[in-house]
Amino acid sequence: MSISLQHIHLVAEKKYELAKWYIDKLDFKIIDDIEKLGEKDGPLFISGDGGKTALSIFNRRADLKEFKNTCLPAFCVSSENFLELYNKFSCHEKIEIIHHHLFVSFYILDFEGNKIEINCLDVKKIENVLKNNHISWEYQN
Repeated sequence: MSISLQHIHLVAEKKYELAKWYIDKLDFKIIDDIEKLGEKDGPLFISGDGGKTALSIFNRRADLKEFKNTCLPAFCVSSENFLELYNKFSCHEKIEIIHHHLFVSFYILDFEGNKIEINCLDVKKIENVLKNNHISWEYQN
């Protein structure tokens, strides 16, 4: 199985101000602003390597209470590996798949209770894989 770190969630008081610090100090660039694509309160993605990896910056808000801390790793996998991991974890607990416009993901907890995101960037392919396996998802808005 091939799995790579795709982005890390950061929770900030002011996401645009934090992004500006990374842009000014480390020459990061804005990759995508999910909020502007329609996902209410969505993150701002910035990257220092052209989007291979990114920081996903959210504003601190009430519905982010589930974050044990202010950092959440997101791992990117192929559509096949996404299904394999989903099946592996969903046999023990109900796992909800979320469609985030640019990618599809689900969340699990590690041994210490830290939240981890598993995602697939090949949206069309993962939609077909999920449909063929009668697995539904929810759109994040």
